[in-house]
Amino acid sequence: QVDTQDKFQTDEDLEKFVKERYMQRDDYMDDYADDRDDGMGYDQEATEVERQALLPSKTRDPFLWLVRVKSGSEQDVVVRLMQKTINLEQERRKKGLQGRALHICSAMHHRNLKGYIYVEARKQNHVKKAVSGLQDVYHSKEITMV
Repeated sequence: QVDTQDKFQTDEDLEKFVKERYMQRDDYMDDYADDRDDGMGYDQEATEVERQALLPSKTRDPFLWLVRVKSGSEQDVVVRLMQKTINLEQERRKKGLQGRALHICSAMHHRNLKGYIYVEARKQNHVKKAVSGLQDVYHSKEITMV
């Protein structure tokens, strides 16, 4: 605050500074207008095929599964699940085995969704195998696809 007060004695000085510094951004971005062209000779919205390619596929992409856990322990369960995955993977590599020990891609939780974690995997059985033996997971509750 002290620096600001010393630098700008009046409101007009501050306004002039802001205009000089930040109002020139539009001119600055115009220099890059030609770069927005995608190289195909046209600058239009993505075609339907391009949009479809960005959507998830049932054959290529894993699914998101919702797992019921003890409320308040969501982050702990996610950390333990990922640690379990890392440990099993290291053991498999030491033994020279190929493939994955647990077939999950990721695990996460949302702080506003209490009592649930998300696990990304291709099959429900992969999620069940991954969370088996973990504390604070309600194993009797159904694992549902989101």
